[in-house]
Amino acid sequence: MKRTLRIGTWNIQGIATKREVFKEMERYDMDIIALTETKKKGKGTEEKDGYVHIYSGTEVYHKVPKYTIRYRSTIYTAVPKEERARGGVSLAIRKKYKKFIKSWDQINHRLLQVDVDVRNHSLVVIAAYAPTDEAPAAEKDTFFFDLTTALEKIGSRKEVILIGDLNGRTGFKLNDPVVGRYGEHIVNNNGERLIHLCEQALRIANGWFPHKDIHKYTWTQPTQNLKSLIDYIIVRQKTQLKISDVRVMRGPECGTDHFLVVAKSYFPYKQKMQSNGLPEKNGTPLSNVKYNIESLRNDSTKFLYQMRLATKLNRIGQGSPNDMYESLKTCIHEATNEALGEKIVSTRYRKDTPWWSEELGKRL
Repeated sequence: MKRTLRIGTWNIQGIATKREVFKEMERYDMDIIALTETKKKGKGTEEKDGYVHIYSGTEVYHKVPKYTIRYRSTIYTAVPKEERARGGVSLAIRKKYKKFIKSWDQINHRLLQVDVDVRNHSLVVIAAYAPTDEAPAAEKDTFFFDLTTALEKIGSRKEVILIGDLNGRTGFKLNDPVVGRYGEHIVNNNGERLIHLCEQALRIANGWFPHKDIHKYTWTQPTQNLKSLIDYIIVRQKTQLKISDVRVMRGPECGTDHFLVVAKSYFPYKQKMQSNGLPEKNGTPLSNVKYNIESLRNDSTKFLYQMRLATKLNRIGQGSPNDMYESLKTCIHEATNEALGEKIVSTRYRKDTPWWSEELGKRL
């Protein structure tokens, strides 16, 4: 059994006047999402449209001075460029997880960390907004140093989710634990820095799932025919959090040239065991669930099963043997359950069978 956790990142290029952002998050059923380049000053928390919103922006030390510009007969008021908000990151988490938020650290206007418990698992979620690839090397050095420091402080037993606009192009690689085979074809300096960072047991999940270009590239500039993959979902290489897909959603709109990136993930449901070694559910023994294999005699059911299985198998990316085995097993179970359905076979033994005895019953 599994319950999907939808994780995402979206560079919204300013949040002040964009109420549609949270409406789109709700429409796409997002659970945890990083918003980058919010251009929101200061640090704080608020509740908006079903989400707890934790934000971290540039510091506000004083009232921002304004100056006036006279153009013809009109007077305009403006904020000096050096005083304007820049950068800014935030994390929006569904209100149902509010009581499970343990702590947060608004590191700076480019990094924000939140510790939250989700379905009996401890998650450390980091929202990141890296300098552009053209930024001075010193600025990029500082960002990746701060990010590395934050990651090194996280205990090995906690799950890590690093999400945001890393402004890095990481290319693609075959048989590589960090970069999958389905990324783009370009690597830039920020991308090299990100790959080096992730070599410390992290995986860039975007490149592990095959998609059309429109569902792969996270930023586009149609007028100049430019596109790149720079917004990422990153997790541990060895993790209990299973990522079943990462893709771009082109439907959400908020006046930005970045697209919403969504990862479907889940924690496998672990059944509690009774003292006699049998699984239990709500305090009672579970029946033995088997699939309705007999329905394969029907040609239409057989065709449906073949199509469902082929579709799911095509989504399997490269990974460790254990990860690929788990993905294969999940695909087979999901396709079989969807196409054939289940039949329930009782695990309770009949007491009128020749081999039954009270002593055996006690042992069972």
